[in-house]
Amino acid sequence: VRNAILNPKPDPLPPIMIGGGGEQLTLRVVAKHADWWNGGGARDTYAHKLDVLRGHCAAIGRDDATIAKTWQCECVAIAPTRAAAEALAQASPFYAGAAASLVGTPADVIAQIEDWVALGVSQMQIRFADFPRTDGIRLFMDEVMPHFA
Repeated sequence: VRNAILNPKPDPLPPIMIGGGGEQLTLRVVAKHADWWNGGGARDTYAHKLDVLRGHCAAIGRDDATIAKTWQCECVAIAPTRAAAEALAQASPFYAGAAASLVGTPADVIAQIEDWVALGVSQMQIRFADFPRTDGIRLFMDEVMPHFA
């Protein structure tokens, strides 16, 4: 955007989130302009993209810690038992495998989220496998979210 007029100017300026994992362009743009980066996929792929992003940040003299890292989880399949959670995952059109999803009991999901936090993820965008039912989101709110409050 060039020569755009915006009055009154927002104060503070809204943060810029850029999503994607292109290593040559997208992550270079993230390093230069973004306040937040949103990536997806499995943890090993995400960790690799973080390394690429760190390299782009280093090349321009930016501390990559100034960029909030977020992860887009395409499928949360949570249930009181692992078997029920697996069944929800398998029935979901959004399920892309266990490595790119959160699947299991509340304790399982907490452990999986902790693995993402250890990578540097501070926010997640999540989609529940049982939508439009609310059983999954209610279980998540009641038993997972308090762990991270």
